[in-house]
Parts: sequence; C-alpha cells; structure tokens
Amino acid sequence: MLEIDCHYDADRPNWMDSGEREKHITQQIKAQVEQNGKTRRGIALKEKIVEDLSNTPKNEQILPTPKPNSSSIRPIQLRESKEPQEAKPSDLAYREGISGFKSDSDSPERFPALREQSARLDTSPKPTAKPLCQDLGLGSETPRSENDMAFIIGYLDYVLPSLFPFYTPSIIDGGRSRVLVLATKNNGFFRGIVALSAYFFSIVPVSSDPTHKVCAESIWKELHTQVTSALSTIHRDLIAVDGRGVGGSLLDSVYLMANIVQYLSFEIAIRSGKWKVHLTAAINLFEQILQVHGWANGSKSIRIVLSKLLNTNPGPRPDKSNADQGIFNFFSSILLVNDMIPSTSLGQPPKLKAYYSELEGGDRPPVLRTEDILGCESWILLIVADIATLHAWKKEVSKTGVLKTTNILSHATSIENRIQDGLKRLDELDASRGKDSVPNLKTYLQYPTFPYDLGSSIRQAMDDMTSIWSYAAHTYLLVVTQGWDLSDTPIRTNTRKSMQLFQKIFSPCWLRCLVWPICISGCVAVNDDERQAFRRIGSSMQALQAFGTVDEALTIMETVLSNDKIGTKSWDI
Repeated sequence: MLEIDCHYDADRPNWMDSGEREKHITQQIKAQVEQNGKTRRGIALKEKIVEDLSNTPKNEQILPTPKPNSSSIRPIQLRESKEPQEAKPSDLAYREGISGFKSDSDSPERFPALREQSARLDTSPKPTAKPLCQDLGLGSETPRSENDMAFIIGYLDYVLPSLFPFYTPSIIDGGRSRVLVLATKNNGFFRGIVALSAYFFSIVPVSSDPTHKVCAESIWKELHTQVTSALSTIHRDLIAVDGRGVGGSLLDSVYLMANIVQYLSFEIAIRSGKWKVHLTAAINLFEQILQVHGWANGSKSIRIVLSKLLNTNPGPRPDKSNADQGIFNFFSSILLVNDMIPSTSLGQPPKLKAYYSELEGGDRPPVLRTEDILGCESWILLIVADIATLHAWKKEVSKTGVLKTTNILSHATSIENRIQDGLKRLDELDASRGKDSVPNLKTYLQYPTFPYDLGSSIRQAMDDMTSIWSYAAHTYLLVVTQGWDLSDTPIRTNTRKSMQLFQKIFSPCWLRCLVWPICISGCVAVNDDERQAFRRIGSSMQALQAFGTVDEALTIMETVLSNDKIGTKSWDI
C-alpha cells in the first residue's frame, strides 16, 4: 500500500546502525511515502476525470429542452447505436496508437495498461512519441464535409464574436485564425466547434422567415453525432497524453487543454449541469502543464510556457506570437475566468489563485487578458476572486464558532479600498480620453460612417463594463460582510449607478458579458422601477438569453425578488 521496499530477512540491513546512515534512510523512506501518497492521489483524480468524461449513462439528456416559443424540437438523448458502424481511418489510428483501445464506449477499467500508464503522467518525456495529431491521423488533409466547413465559418463569423465580442486580435498576430489552426489539427476540437455552432444556430434565428424552424430541426438531428464525437475524442486524447506523460509533448497537452476548455464552453452554453467535470479536468491539466513545462531559474509562470511554445513553432516575426501561443493564451484566459466567477456560487476559493498575478503584469504587459473574455479589466475580477475567498473563509470559520468580526472587516476594508481606487482611476481616464485620429481596418469594414472614433468607443464601453462589475463586486462584498440589508446606502448607490451605466451598453453580446453583475445588482433591486429596469436589460438580449447562463441568472433574480421572507443576517450571495 505504501509502495516502499520491505525487508523480510532475519538479518538486519547494514544501514540499521542506530547512527547517521539509519537516520538518513529513515528520512528517505518518509519522503518516499509522502511522494507516493501524492502520486496515488493524482492517479485517482486523473482516473476519475477519464471516467467522468467517458462514462455517459444511457438515455441521459445531454442537451436542454428547447423552449416552446423557440421551436418544437425534442431534446436529444445520448444512447448507444444499435446498428454497426463502419470504422473510420481516424478510429483505426486511435486503435493502433493506444494500447488496449477497443471502442469508444470502453471505460477506463477496460484498459489494462491505463493504470500503469497513469503513474507516468509527470515523468520524463518519451522521445520516440510522435505528435498526437500524427498518431490520430488528424492533419490538415482530414476530409471535411461542406456542412462542417459552413459551421466552422459560422463559428468564426458569428458564434465566437457572440461569445467573446472583445476578442479581436490583430490580423498581424493571426486574428481569430488561431482557432481555425487548432481545428485543422485536432478532430475533437473541430467537432466541438461544429457542435457549439449547431446549437447556437438552432436557438438564435439566422433569418426571420419560417425556414429557421425547419433548419433548426435539421441541426438538432446532427447535433448528437457531433457532441458524441467531440466527447469521445477528448476521452481518447486524454488517455493518449496520460500514457506518454505531460512532459512527452507540450503541444499535445496544450491542444488537449484547449479542447477541454472548448467543450466546457459548450457545456455552459447548453446548461447541461456537467460543466464542473470539465472545469476540474481543465484545471488539473493546466496545473500539470505549468508544473512540467513552466519552470525556469527556480520560478514557475505562464510566461515560461509561452516562451517554450514559441521555440517549438517559431512565428514569422520574433516579436509576434505564433498560433500555439495564441491558443494557450486564449484558452488559459477563459479557464482563469471560469475559475474565478463560479467560485462565488460554489462557495469555495478559486483553485488557480497562484497564477492570478500574471493577469496584472507589473513592469511588463500582463501575460493573459480578461478584457478579451469579458470586456472588463483584470483587477476587478481579481477582487471578485478575493471576495469569494473571503466568503468561503467566513463560512468555514463560522462553523467553529470563533469568527471575529474585526478580522472580516479588516479584509473587507482593504478590498473596498481597492474597488474605490479602481473606480477613481476609471473616472480620470474617462475625463482625459480623446478620439482616435487614424481610422483602422474595422472602421472601414464595419462602421463606414464612424468619425474615426471606433477604438475610443470600444474602450469607453470596456471602462463602463468594468465600472458595472465594480459596483456589483462592492455589493457582493457588502452582503458577504454585513448580511442582506437592501436599505444599506452603498448598496442603493451601487444599484443606481449600475442602472445608469447599463443604459450605455447597447449590444446584446456585450450584455452577455455582464450576466454576473446583472444577477447581483438585480437581486438587490427594491422598487418596481429598479426591478423593471433589470428585467428590460435581461429581455434586451433576446434570443441570446437561451445561450449560456443568462436565463439561469434571470431566474435566480426573479426567485430572489419574489421572496419577501429573506432574513437580513441569514442570507448572503
């Protein structure tokens, strides 16, 4: 059980001399027991992730039931096909590349070599291993159907801008083509994009004519196949990377992490309830990538991983990032955001706080940009994460009965000062900002009548969104520290100022990035005018309400508003 050497001979080992040698060996054994314990726990976690990703029960509903007013489509059920299917070249490549692989439905227990392979996850690279995309036969020559390519273009043109409207990398840095590059290399990622696009176009009308309903019904029939293929590929890639070790290939590990994060986005979009499984898997893999590839000169950072990705695939210019760096940067940013915000509802501290400093930058520009994901600056999201940590700590200490109010207020005062300093800085920027004097490419293509101020308009919107997040975070902090007191003057001020700023956010896609502040601020609305205002904000997102967490947030808001028995001290966020 302890996985250490045992001595059964009658003679004592020569190192048992009651001296320095015995003391030294004893320390070695203790260290070995501790390390083996960590290894066993790591293996158990990895096997659990593999099991969760692969074992989808029969007849389990993976997609949500469409609303009656959107279409009359029945939900898709995941079930095993009763008809034999012809093996595809990519499937055969999987079977040749992974020892013991028999079929997509095999569970981890049916892989005799998996348990032994898992133990090597953090060990040295296997030099003979080929890139995963080569093992799986997933190069650019992989045939794609006309429908597949239409969904990919639809994803780049509509879905990605709807999910991340502020993710607009310069064409000099490759633009959004980085996502397309990964789709050509990894079939699971490709299928995940197709599935997400299919779901998006099934609920968001492409046109106002009756053909949308017919088109949506056709899409839902195809959606099950795409989802099953994407999830199966994640499972198989996970086993392959697990077998060769994260150290075996940095690129394979990065592609797998991006694949899992992409599927996490799909899970959140369809509100399946299983997103926490993929969030845990992505966080686990991200931390292992940093542990194996992120060390240099005694320190560990995301910047080091990015530098190694540049060495594996140099870009056209030494001062510009390549596609692999862009992929890791983008999906790592998504992962960190999904680590921060859900922690406020899960009642637990974020798990990746050790890497949050790389969102700040310091003397150098930050490595990751949350502005690309949510349109708001990183500092306020870091504050939200700190409040979630304070909230979890307060709950834990309260169980012991030794919670001191002075400790809570001390931490809260420090956080509150940071919020006020950030809002003051935003006000100063607003007063000093001028207009762009030189038009850019987007000005020509999208806003031909704009007076060359598109860039400043977007920056102004991002400042407003950061302020909205700040007011909601302050309300969150006040409720955590003082309880549910809706008559509190700062809470009323935060709500009023948020409502004023919401009137300046005209894009439904931008409002989607504000779901958390909408929920927080809407829950503390006290009169009919405020409540109707937040209801109008929610309804202005129109069809996008059904895409992601918007509907759920609005439901929470309505549930809280309809509850007139909320205790001032017993309720929190």
